[in-house]
Amino acid sequence: MTGSLTPRSVGQVLIVDDDPAMEAEAVAAVAVFPGASVRTARTIAEAERWIARIAFDLAIIDLGLPDGSGITLIRSLMRDAPSTADIHAMPTVCVARTVFDDDAHLFAALSAGAQGYLLKGEAIATVQQRLQAAMAGEPVVSPAIARRVLAWFRGEPPPSAMHPPSRPVIAAAALTARETEVLRLLAQGHTLNEAGQQLSLSVNTVKTHVKNVYARLDVSSRLAAVDTARRMGLLDEDARR
Repeated sequence: MTGSLTPRSVGQVLIVDDDPAMEAEAVAAVAVFPGASVRTARTIAEAERWIARIAFDLAIIDLGLPDGSGITLIRSLMRDAPSTADIHAMPTVCVARTVFDDDAHLFAALSAGAQGYLLKGEAIATVQQRLQAAMAGEPVVSPAIARRVLAWFRGEPPPSAMHPPSRPVIAAAALTARETEVLRLLAQGHTLNEAGQQLSLSVNTVKTHVKNVYARLDVSSRLAAVDTARRMGLLDEDARR
C-alpha cells in the first residue's frame, strides 16, 4: 500500500488523440501537473516514435486511431510492467480516454494494463481529478464504466461473452444522414480531405463524423466501419449504382 499513498510525480506526459478538440481538452487537463512536459501524437506510429525516445510517466490514449487501436500502445507501454499494484513501479501510468463504452474495449484496455478508462465528454475539472487519482494509484473509471465493472464482478458476463460477434443488429437510423454520407465517400476510396471538399465540410468536422460512426458501429478502424456498414445494408445505394 505504501506505493499508492504517495502520488507519483508527473514529469513526462504523452497524449494520443487524432481529434484536435479532444487533444486540446487532454492538454488542458494535464495542466493540473505543474511543470510536466507534454508530447502529443495523432497516430500509433507517431506515438511509437515518442515512446522510443522518452520514458513517460503518464499516457492518455484514445482507442480509435487512424492506424489502429490505442490498446496496442497500452500493451507496448506496459510490456515490461512488474506484477505489482505499486504505481511507482509501473513503467507508465496509462489511462484510456475514448468514446467507446462497450465491454469489449473496456476489458481489453484494462487487461492490457490501463490504470483508468475515461469516457470523453466529462468536464476538464473532472478529468483532472481522475488523473490525479490515477497517479496516486487509484483505478479510475467514468461512472458508466464503473457500473459495467461492478456488474461483471457480480457474476454477469459481458455482452460480448454472452453473444458472440455476428451480423450487427444496429438499426440504419443509428447513423445520421451526414454520417452515412461521410462513410459512403470513405467506402468509395475518398480521403478525409476529399470527403470534406465534396460535402463542404472542414476535415476536422469529417473526422468528428468518422469518430461518431466508430462509436455507433462499435469499431475502431475505417476498414471495419465500412465492412460493418455494408453488412448492415447501410451502403446499399453503392451496390445499386
